[in-house]
Amino acid sequence: MKSIALVYSDQDPWAVGAVTPAAMSGNVRFDVTDGNHLATFSSLSEPDQAALSAFLEANLGVEIR
Repeated sequence: MKSIALVYSDQDPWAVGAVTPAAMSGNVRFDVTDGNHLATFSSLSEPDQAALSAFLEANLGVEIR
């Protein structure tokens, strides 16, 4: 089973319908503070960038630099 990483920006209209993964689901959610629809990976805080990179490495089996 594949896991999903969700990234939302708090100033994006899509955030109104944001999904919060259930505990122990293996899915993760990250929020970009003061971000909009154009938020990117680099818009995430450094700890969230590191956590998302680790999540992707673990689930995709590739190294993220």
